[in-house]
Amino acid sequence: MASLTTTPATGNASAVFLALLAGALVLAQAPARADVIFHAVCGDVTGHRVDMDPTGTTHAETWKAENYGPAAMEGGTGVLGFVADDSHPDTIRVTWGKSDKHLPIVYKNESQISLAETDDNGIWIYTPYFRADKVLISRQTSEPRFGAVGSLLTADCTFTPE
Repeated sequence: MASLTTTPATGNASAVFLALLAGALVLAQAPARADVIFHAVCGDVTGHRVDMDPTGTTHAETWKAENYGPAAMEGGTGVLGFVADDSHPDTIRVTWGKSDKHLPIVYKNESQISLAETDDNGIWIYTPYFRADKVLISRQTSEPRFGAVGSLLTADCTFTPE
């Protein structure tokens, strides 16, 4: 296991969390049993969505509020969660509704980690901000039913270093 160092005089949970995260993400080998680095559970995901004409013919934009509460997701299990463990140093497990995926880390620094999920229609970016106890989610897609869709969503989260 890699050694951990922390900056003096911070004394808060985010410094410990960052040290644990940094130490676990640089491991050269995965152990036989995965050790959880952090776990996060987020509340209702809310924000705004814009539907646009992807062809530019009408220049139409329709803005509306979006709310993904626990009952809003298929099966009524809309709780968003993140789990980082040392057996997957380049990905973080994201659970939301019935979705349970390891998403690649595309950016990280001392206050955030950004994860990307792509599909046939576009991309979702999940960015947990562990010092702020928040997640920011953005979506840029072109969906056959809706046209071009963009969203900017947020949620409060509880991060637990393990």
